[in-house]
Amino acid sequence: MTGADHAASARRSLSAAERALLDVLIREAVPGGGEAVPTGADRDRWLGMLDAFVVSGECGCGLCPSIELEPEPAPDHPSGGERIVLSADLADGSALVLLFIDGGVPSYLEVAPFGDDPVGLPASEQLTIGE
Repeated sequence: MTGADHAASARRSLSAAERALLDVLIREAVPGGGEAVPTGADRDRWLGMLDAFVVSGECGCGLCPSIELEPEPAPDHPSGGERIVLSADLADGSALVLLFIDGGVPSYLEVAPFGDDPVGLPASEQLTIGE
């Protein structure tokens, strides 16, 4: 998503499908090569935060359902720290699914299509993780 692709949107709760996708990514997805691997405690903390997340923005590219995430209330730990990107592929090869974690807080769910065809939010059974 680029700045031009960002669509302003009202803050809203996560949909059940978004929450389910975040849940499986946090539990099972792995970072790309060379990135820090999250601990079980990290994953448990992120799972514990899911109910507090709202969607604070949506991608406006017209091809993907990518969303910006924010916890409410904001976490009481300092921001900063490293970025971890958890990733999975769609089993049909049409897109890459990424969960960005910045400063210990999930911040962006990206569903990035590999072509010019729009993709929807995948269900967990459509993912290939760590292969």
